[in-house]
Amino acid sequence: MELLENSTKISEQSKQKFNSQLNSAMDISRNVRNLVAHNHVLMELYQNKDDGSFYESEYIISSRNRNKKLPLSNLASFAKEAERLAEETSETYLTIVGEYFER
Repeated sequence: MELLENSTKISEQSKQKFNSQLNSAMDISRNVRNLVAHNHVLMELYQNKDDGSFYESEYIISSRNRNKKLPLSNLASFAKEAERLAEETSETYLTIVGEYFER
């Protein structure tokens, strides 16, 4: 990022947008990717005392912090967000390359 910040050939808008996108990618990496890659799946099974029905809940849970867990049902939305962010960041990168070589 230091190279971008010091460049006078790239617009401030492009620099800020790219920086924001990279920060978002880092957040996803820290909060989701590492949790998925380095931890186990936990299934909790509950039984309703009144009618005997069962309810299950599946999570990826941090081995370091039991309060940090991610429902498996949320993984698809995180994957979509990562794909959208990757596409937008690629577009911004191409804009930056274009600005750099135009000036």
